[in-house]
Amino acid sequence: MTVIEPVQKYEDIPAGDLLVTVMRKRQAEFRLVQICCAVVNNQYEVIYSFADDESYELTNIRVMVGLNETIPSICDSYPYANYYENEMSEMFGLKIEMIDGDYHGKFYRIEATEPFLSKKAKEERAVEAEEIRKAAEEAANMPAPEKDAPDPASKPEIKVIKKEGGGE
Repeated sequence: MTVIEPVQKYEDIPAGDLLVTVMRKRQAEFRLVQICCAVVNNQYEVIYSFADDESYELTNIRVMVGLNETIPSICDSYPYANYYENEMSEMFGLKIEMIDGDYHGKFYRIEATEPFLSKKAKEERAVEAEEIRKAAEEAANMPAPEKDAPDPASKPEIKVIKKEGGGE
């Protein structure tokens, strides 16, 4: 009798490495098993699980995303990811760019907005968004840095160079 001992791996990656990591899994012919989302310490914790059907290896990739940050869709590599992504977007308010087949908040027929996002997380996100807005506004209203302009009172020095000798 053959005993199969599946291996589970866990990887933490920055959001900027998500697409490259997912493309590598796709090239290695890993199957996307699931994507889940939770809010932990006022950040989104998004876990992508991939399985290798040959070796029974399961790899869980975790990405931590700020409440006002955006992550890219992985639909180009795994088209059926749009269902997971629409669910995370609608239920948690996770911002995902370029979902192929975006339901724009109409994936579920519910009246509640972001029902799985806690009141505390919603408040924290609003405070953080206001801070980002104020910082952007201040940056837009800042005067341009002064360049090293010549002093109008000073005149440029002109040097006359005489060439001695030589002739025509």
